[in-house]
Amino acid sequence: MDAGAVARGELARAIPFLGMLLGLAYLGHAVWVFEGHPSALAAGCRDADFLIVDSAMLACLAPDWQHLARSVMRGRALYVHDRTSFALRPAT
Repeated sequence: MDAGAVARGELARAIPFLGMLLGLAYLGHAVWVFEGHPSALAAGCRDADFLIVDSAMLACLAPDWQHLARSVMRGRALYVHDRTSFALRPAT
């Protein structure tokens, strides 16, 4: 197995909705993948139309992450990708 295949496999485990992101990028959308640390969240969300958050990362986000994200986004759509059901749901 080549190193690229290993890296792709690790990436798919780290981001279970990677295929969805690649599809969005293929259609022409700008896709940014970043860790939602409070120091990076505002910069990563600036002027975004929508945000998809990995359900496994919710516990790592600041309590006001939704407010912070929406305050800098162009759109206001926030979604959570549920790793258990592989469903994309509006953030509540």
